Amino acid sequence: MSRPQVIEALRYEISRPPAMAGQRLINERQLAQLMGANRMTIRRSLDDLEKQGLVIRRQGSGTYIRKIPGLSPCPKNYMPIDGPICVVDESDDQPTRLQPDPVKQQLTIGLWGDMHCTSAPANKLILSGIKQRLVDLNHCLQTFDLEYAQDGTTPVEHIVDELSQKPCDGYIVTSHMVSRFLDAYQQVFHRDSPPLVQVWPGSVLPTYEPLIQSDTQQAIERGTLTLAEQGHKRIMLVEFDKVRNIPSRSWLGYELAMQAVGLPVIPSLKLQCIDALRDEWKDSIAMLLDMNPLPDALCMASEEPLQLLYDMMKQRGIKVGRDMAILTIANVGVDLPAGENWSTMVFDPRLVGGMAVTSLVDVIVTAGQRLCSFSHQAHWQPGKTHLRCAD
Repeated sequence: MSRPQVIEALRYEISRPPAMAGQRLINERQLAQLMGANRMTIRRSLDDLEKQGLVIRRQGSGTYIRKIPGLSPCPKNYMPIDGPICVVDESDDQPTRLQPDPVKQQLTIGLWGDMHCTSAPANKLILSGIKQRLVDLNHCLQTFDLEYAQDGTTPVEHIVDELSQKPCDGYIVTSHMVSRFLDAYQQVFHRDSPPLVQVWPGSVLPTYEPLIQSDTQQAIERGTLTLAEQGHKRIMLVEFDKVRNIPSRSWLGYELAMQAVGLPVIPSLKLQCIDALRDEWKDSIAMLLDMNPLPDALCMASEEPLQLLYDMMKQRGIKVGRDMAILTIANVGVDLPAGENWSTMVFDPRLVGGMAVTSLVDVIVTAGQRLCSFSHQAHWQPGKTHLRCAD
């Protein structure tokens, strides 16, 4: 086989299962025998694949798959290798999987979600944590253009097009997109287990492992119980409705807390967190503040609508604490409306972003053998706005 033929055949072999990113290829002599080419042609072909970013050559260790290319057609007049192209026997002195080496192994991490193109404080902080951790590890970030259907989701066809044009070593995907992303990935690469970590501030039920999240269910449950301890009876949840008709983790935390103390569950106020739909917030909050009677207290799954809520309360002469208590989830470093000592459950989404990168790199370099999920807990910062009849 000529060198171009060997390169084409090797791309085909590492693009099909069971080959996976991070695994070590069989040695040059074995490849030469199986492919019907001389060892020098094999060696130079592997050098070319390294320049293309598909493999990494480690002196004294071997050649490892760095990135799985898009599935290539079988070259003409080529008989596929009958047997594994990667080493399957474990060896103490000859590792079968690529080990982390930030200097020699610069990965490209793809971010699939709206964290890079929305104004949401939590998203900005998660993105900040992702970028900082990638800088620490000397890896690169690739973001993707988003396209929204009428229901606020991203069509699978759009994800397919983007993945085909911009393949990455691994992906960080927001939870509400995981199922569609997996469908698209399977269509493009013909494999079901991509190097992927799902990350989300915590409002959506987990669908994939590993999961890196802020545990809003625990925070809302704790916040609701705190409000109940102050004697509030009619406690209402204000949450974001990212995915329609699916119970959020915030709602589950609220429901569990209300059932635990024997209080009636009130339908939550759901606000759309898609930027284009935020104009609806004012009407929704107006309906809440015009309720008769008002809820005793609000447990808020995000601080984002707090300024608008506070302004509209003042316009109506509704006093925080005296007329309606408020406890809110808040993100570190985000300014809350001035004039009140807010009771908060505080998250640092930067930690979530950093943990997502660390976990994904682990998934890539161990070829999916190490899947670790993490949950970031909120820190309780008591103020006065959750107190009954506060001044």
